[in-house]
Amino acid sequence: MYLSYKNTFRYNIVKVWLDLRNRFNGLLAYDDSIDKEWKRIKVVYIETSSIVLDHTKHSHENWMSQSTWQLISDRRELHLKLLGTNDELLKADIRQQCQQIRKKIYRSSRNDRKLWVLLTTLNLLLTPAT
Repeated sequence: MYLSYKNTFRYNIVKVWLDLRNRFNGLLAYDDSIDKEWKRIKVVYIETSSIVLDHTKHSHENWMSQSTWQLISDRRELHLKLLGTNDELLKADIRQQCQQIRKKIYRSSRNDRKLWVLLTTLNLLLTPAT
């Protein structure tokens, strides 16, 4: 059976609804204050949505330096500026700047990775075996 995006979305909604209903039935046995009850309800919603929808939060790579992440955010801002511009000359200039920043990002991330590999191998060599 072919599932379209709409059918998959409906399936996920039904799955979330059923899982929430099952979890709320377990919450009915508790009789505490309103604040504790609200916290439980909030936890149920967050856990259910993260399990069913499988949403993962973006995390920074631990081997990339802060300067590389700053270059990435600069490139993102330039790209947004490019999307909001209608002038062709200005677009060409922004594209040129994006290319230059992209090259800087490649260089910086390459150096960061080399440094990270070097530090981790040194750490492994210097750590005594147990």
